[in-house]
Order: sequence, then structure tokens, then C-alpha cells
Amino acid sequence: MRLRAAFATLVLACGLTAWPIAQAAAQVPGTPPVLLPADAAQLDLLLSQKNYLALGDVLRQAKRAELVVPDLNWERQRMMAGATLFINFVYAEDLWRLAAVLPADKATALQDTAVMVLLYGYELIDLDGVKCADASAPGHRLDQLIAVNRPAWRHIAAMTDHNRALTIDVALRLEAATAPKRGNDDFLCRGGVEETMDALGKGDKPLQVVPNPAGTASRTLVVPPDPDYEPKFVDKKIWLPKQQAARKAMPGELRQIVDKFSTAK
Repeated sequence: MRLRAAFATLVLACGLTAWPIAQAAAQVPGTPPVLLPADAAQLDLLLSQKNYLALGDVLRQAKRAELVVPDLNWERQRMMAGATLFINFVYAEDLWRLAAVLPADKATALQDTAVMVLLYGYELIDLDGVKCADASAPGHRLDQLIAVNRPAWRHIAAMTDHNRALTIDVALRLEAATAPKRGNDDFLCRGGVEETMDALGKGDKPLQVVPNPAGTASRTLVVPPDPDYEPKFVDKKIWLPKQQAARKAMPGELRQIVDKFSTAK
């Protein structure tokens, strides 16, 4: 019951149904049906096709709160079913977008939830990243997780000590609950050095030059992704011992991360 109370505290507001993690994928007798987006079938198709760019574009089309809420419900269900790390990116983004138009009391709760989603995303990168044959890819995803969610990470400093501890507790329990459901994560294991080299080897057009800030002597070259690239994964006998060791260290790591951001200026 403690897990039910913890999750109900974090996932709430604006019609969001607060279900315990263990029952996330099933309808609970006596509870109202969860409102899902009208385009849920399209979202599921894009997710199954690993078309993350298109999936993100469709989700960002929801501009009004009453449209964002169903998307959040879909994202939460997929996250709790063990879906790809990409769901953490869009779920945290949508929680933050909705919080921006809500009264402070409801906004704070959604912002706290976004922090939990990001901490769980950190766990996925650290624990499932050991499956990637290209060891550089998970580090790239971690850089992205921090860079594109800076307001949410900074929010940790405004959280109460109780809610900081609660977000860590729920993130750890969520990872344990989804571990048997998670497989190889295509999104997590892309974007590393190997994919970049693969794209360079197949490229037949000049690389795009992106201007750097004024006064910077260097320049940035954009390597177009290879749509045919498929990441490789290491054998379970190699990654499982690493994952088990990392999981034991995870509570301390999450506390260090939260402590770091709680004192950041």
C-alpha cells in the first residue's frame, strides 16, 4: 500500500488517474476508464515502428490542456509497461508543459512528477545502457536528458525534502517493476559514435554547418542520421552482471544526483 500512496501523491491533477505501478497496464475494477488520446492507435504504431521523431512531433501538436492530459495518460501507461527511454523524454516534457498553465498547487505536483520521470530515465540509461554494443550511446542520451530538461532538474532545489525522498523511492520502485518487461532499447543505444561513423560512411552530401555563437572560432557540423542503422546489443551473460552491480549502487547514485541539484545555483 505504500507504493499506492507514493504514486498517488506524485501522479495526479487535471484528470490524471493515479494508479499503482503494479496495476498500470490493466483496468482496475471500480475505477473510471482512463482517458486516452483519440490518436492512441497512431501513437502506438509510431512507437512500434521506432519512429521517434514522428512520435514526438505528433505529441507536441497537443497545445491545449484538455488535449495534453490524454497524451500524458498514454505516456504514463507506456512508461509503466516498460517502454523505451524516449517515453521519458516526451512524458517529462508534457508534464512540464501542462504545469505551466495550471495553478501553483497543481503545477508543483506535476513538476515533482517530472523529476521522478527523469530520475527513472537516468536509471534506464545506467542499467539498460550496459546492453548497448556502442558504449558511447548511453552517455549521449544522458547528456540529452539533462540538456533538454534543465528547468525540471533545477526544480529539485524548490522541492521539499519529503518529496525529494519520495521521487527517489518511486523511481527505484518503478524501475524494479518494469525490469522484467524491458527489452533492448533501440533509442537508448542509438546516437553514439558508431552510428555517427556509419552515417559518415554512407553520406553522399556535404555536411550541414551550424553557426556557433558570435565570437566562437569553431563551427559545428551536423551528421544526418542513417535511417537504416540498427544498433547492436551485447550478450546477456555480459550485460547482466554489470546491470546487477549498477542496480545495487543506484539508490546512492540517485541521492547524489538529487543532492547535487538541490544545492545548485
